[in-house]
Order: sequence, then C-alpha cells, then structure tokens
Amino acid sequence: LTGNMARLAAQPLMFNPGSAWRYSKATDVLGVVMVAICGQTLPEVIASLVTGPLGLDAAFHDQPARLAATYHDSDPAPVRFDVETAIPMAGGSVLRLDPSRIGRRDDASASGGGGMAGDTDSVLRLIEALRSGPYLPDGLRAEALRLRTPEAMPTRGPGWGFCWLGSLLSDPAAAGTVLPAGTVAWGGVYGHSWLMSPATG
Repeated sequence: LTGNMARLAAQPLMFNPGSAWRYSKATDVLGVVMVAICGQTLPEVIASLVTGPLGLDAAFHDQPARLAATYHDSDPAPVRFDVETAIPMAGGSVLRLDPSRIGRRDDASASGGGGMAGDTDSVLRLIEALRSGPYLPDGLRAEALRLRTPEAMPTRGPGWGFCWLGSLLSDPAAAGTVLPAGTVAWGGVYGHSWLMSPATG
C-alpha cells in the first residue's frame, strides 16, 4: 500500500477534490484511509467489516490451484497463462497480469480497489448484500446508485456511466440492450462479470 500510494501521490490531480467525480484510483486511497482509521492491515479490515460478517470465502491471498484458469484473447484461440504476462490492449497499451501473484503471501496485492479472489457463492452473496442487504440502507442505496458521470464507460460503451457500485446503465437504447435502466454491472481483470437490476430485483 505504501508504494502504491507514493506512486499515486506523485501524479497531478485532474480537478480539485469534491468538485467533480471520475472512475479512478480513489478506491485504493479509501483502502489506505480504512487502514489508518481501523489500525489494522487492509486484509484484517476487510475480514472484520465485510468478508467475516457476510461469511465470504474471499481473500487477498489464495492458492492458485483453487482458482479458475486464466486466459487472454489471441488468434485463433484464447491462450492460458499462469505467470506474469504482457497482454496487448486497445489503443496500443499493454497490461501486465500475474495470476500466480495471489499465491505468494508476501507479494499478494492488498488494495482498496482490487486484488481479492473468492468462490462463486461468495461473489453472489456479496452482490446480493449490495442489492438488498444491511450494507445499503435506503438513503445510502439511492446515493450509491446515482449516476456520477454520464461519460461512456470505455469497457462498456455508450449508454453506460458510473455509480458507486460500478458501471450504471443510464440509456438502454444507446447501449443496444434489453436490460432496464439502472442496471449495475462490473467485472474483473481476469474475466469475471456480473450485473444486478435493482428495478427488477
């Protein structure tokens, strides 16, 4: 966390805090704030506030053999990878992913914005808690589902913006989908994807 925050603090702000909102590394910063407030490591904070109370089998450190295999797009077929791999992205950028990192306790990445793995039941239980559980009282639920920015989300395209729970479908017609407006969706860098529709339950 210390190294990540030092790199992040060296970057210029895009705007004054509180004057606008954008998908960013702010969640990583929030993880550091939680560590400072609780006086625990981030894995301990997440275990005491989230994974423990919800009974989730999820953590920042896991045995890679227990996790789903990872693949990246390639022609003519996807390619499986288990070690650090450079993956070309749209626009010429390169993403370096290392699925084995989670198995090295001293190198597993604890972050407010990512780095955890869990089983399918735990992911579903977390999504259900966000949709209907005690973590989001009515007033906070409305705030969490409010559109923060109408700009198109690069990984989702037109009709999708951002809310505090993930990408938010604001215009089904523009998105070319039959999903109802207000649908929240997100995914992970290793390929999982989920969505929930508060409007339909």
